[in-house]
Amino acid sequence: EAHRAYVGDTNVLRTTFATAGGRIVVEDFMSVAAEEEKRRALVPDHEILRIVRCVAGEVELAHAFTPRPNYGKQPRLVDRGALGLALSAPHGTAIFRTTMPMAVAADGARGTIRLRAGDVVYASLVFSDGPAVLPPLGPSSEQALARTLAWWQTWSARVRYQGPFADAVRRSALA
Repeated sequence: EAHRAYVGDTNVLRTTFATAGGRIVVEDFMSVAAEEEKRRALVPDHEILRIVRCVAGEVELAHAFTPRPNYGKQPRLVDRGALGLALSAPHGTAIFRTTMPMAVAADGARGTIRLRAGDVVYASLVFSDGPAVLPPLGPSSEQALARTLAWWQTWSARVRYQGPFADAVRRSALA
């Protein structure tokens, strides 16, 4: 069973999966930061983060990274160890990193992991057209989530519409 919703007035998508053995919560978002934060700290310009938390029981999670840039052509993945899996894409490089075990195959990378209550795993996809900023996964991912939630809440607080369907109008503005 799956339930999806945005976290408040943000563009952070939270999906809860309930299985017979347990429950996980997945948060997906493109990290954002205020301009002053970007000047103080190195943050990736283009990053999609996924945080998976096991909140009850045990859940086996299968995951795959099968990128298809350049109109669906199969890219050549380069395993850069702790720096992740890199692939050339039009106009730059994409780098995928995760704290989950993965095996590189001809069509991408795959893995499975068994999560127990309290376990948290991370995945990041960064695109860069120059030197890439790759903050370590874990605490910096949690900081990116907090920063992104705060940024969107500040942004959406400026939407002043109070008429009919105000929630739908606010969600449309966020989209």
